[in-house]
Amino acid sequence: DLTGRILGTPEEIRAKAENGDADAEFTYAEMLLDGERMPKDTDQGLKYLEKAADHGSREALKRLAGILREGKLVEANPSRAVELLQRAADLGSPRAAYELGEMYQKGEGVPKDEAAAFSQFVRGADGGNLTAIRQTAWALEFGKGTPVDIPRALDYYRKAAGKDDKWAIERLAYNLGRGGSSLEDREESWKW
Repeated sequence: DLTGRILGTPEEIRAKAENGDADAEFTYAEMLLDGERMPKDTDQGLKYLEKAADHGSREALKRLAGILREGKLVEANPSRAVELLQRAADLGSPRAAYELGEMYQKGEGVPKDEAAAFSQFVRGADGGNLTAIRQTAWALEFGKGTPVDIPRALDYYRKAAGKDDKWAIERLAYNLGRGGSSLEDREESWKW
């Protein structure tokens, strides 16, 4: 995935990174962490990733949060991962909002909180993240962190089904066709 990355030679990218360009810092960090067009250097990669995150790169915030959740390159620090994902979500990252919701749902780095999880799933879903759309629909269908709201769940299932998500199509058809549905709903279920 090249989101947030810039083009150029390693030297050009490094020069921009040294001048505080957040996208260049992120790109250079990724190159160092992956050993892309240069020798792999995890310590320097993490240094540039931290700089990019400090300068507000959504992609750097998400990547660093993932590293801190995973605990492979550095010691796991779920609390800091939550902080970084919150910043990325506040900067408009639907994926970060979804991942933050997942952390609240699991109680990872924060106390378990289904309502906070649901709130973040909605935020990610409304930003277009397919996984968040699915999670929001499921939570609304089963009352996870929110009261059961089948009509609203159907709206989210329709959004996911519109992206050709097979699971959402199955859930949508099931909910539209189950007992007590209107003729209109049953006809829509047959369409899916």
